[in-house]
Amino acid sequence: TKKFTIKSWRNLIVTNEDGSGERYFESDGVKAVHAKKEWLPAPKPRKLANVPGPSQASAGEELSFPIADANGPQTIGFSPNENFMSFGRRVNTYAAYIKPVEESYKKTLTVRRYSVVSKVLLREILPEDLEAAKVKPLVVLPQVGNNLQDHIVVRVEPFTVTDQHYTWSLQRNLSFSDLDQLLYEGKGYAIITPNGFSYITSQRAKRENPNWPDLQIIFRFHRPNDPFLGCDAALGRPYSQGTLRFNSSAIGFEDNNLPISDPQYFTHPNDVDAIIEVIEFCFKVFEGTQAFKNIGVKFVDKPIEECKDMVFRSKDYWTCYIQHRTMSMWHASGTCRMGKLNDRDGSVVDSKLRVHGVRKLRIIDASIIPRITNANIAAPIPAIAEKIAANMIEEYSSCSF
Repeated sequence: TKKFTIKSWRNLIVTNEDGSGERYFESDGVKAVHAKKEWLPAPKPRKLANVPGPSQASAGEELSFPIADANGPQTIGFSPNENFMSFGRRVNTYAAYIKPVEESYKKTLTVRRYSVVSKVLLREILPEDLEAAKVKPLVVLPQVGNNLQDHIVVRVEPFTVTDQHYTWSLQRNLSFSDLDQLLYEGKGYAIITPNGFSYITSQRAKRENPNWPDLQIIFRFHRPNDPFLGCDAALGRPYSQGTLRFNSSAIGFEDNNLPISDPQYFTHPNDVDAIIEVIEFCFKVFEGTQAFKNIGVKFVDKPIEECKDMVFRSKDYWTCYIQHRTMSMWHASGTCRMGKLNDRDGSVVDSKLRVHGVRKLRIIDASIIPRITNANIAAPIPAIAEKIAANMIEEYSSCSF
């Protein structure tokens, strides 16, 4: 949030975190403090070497990378894994926010899931699309539905190892003691999560800020079935932008084909180069560091069927591989971007997420993010909601009814 020019959005994330309460470090005058006794549990990260598998920490040190705090100020480095977890179980926003309120106000509050509010659904639709569907637009905001951004990831695997003690497979290794640890202590190897992360800066991003990572590696040593190591290569700040449009041929709002999402992945050629950079960094870690050489890590030497005519592991091969093996991380953002009215890039909502030109209508979700965050949006979205909830409470508490 420090990157936003709107001051009211700075230093926001810690308000919704229930963490260790420890200060990890300071950078550029910004204190990186993990809050405690708030809503979402973000427990103190496990040490990098505290799970099966080679030590990413050692590999990072060999490559001259620091150990970073994933939720601290922006920096390159290797980081432990952090999740919204409590006692070994995943905690989602329903459990953290809605369920406690439901239980406190059982007689006066009803939360309806899967309800459709048709007029709000139209917020991401262009006027011409509505007219084609014979729907009269309430307000014309040309930017609506543009600026669609998403995180994408390419899974690079399998990496085999000669010493199977450094991998952990649910099918092969799960024991009663693992289950006991999970059920009664909320910890242990049976918690299947990524083992850690690495954040690096691509060549193109270094021109903007060398310490603001745009590439991410997700290390995977826990596997449900297979005793392999895996590397997920993710693009944190894509340049490609897509659109979200209205299907004017849809019969009604119950039609499953109502929205037309066109993410336009890799329409900016630099995104391909950036993904290839992070794939090559995966190999630099797994094949180029002593930490992984010591356990005999080796990448499978067989090309995928769709790219078998390319020179294996060449740039052309990876370009082909990316086209067939890229996945969404389900972090779609930006189609109702926040900004000033009539700003250069076009915006839909102001800094309090009020829709320009419409009274008593706000948009409070990932669509308001002007530029997608360079990592998971699971923390920013509750933070956005908390901020606007606080704004609304302050605004309406001063009103007389």
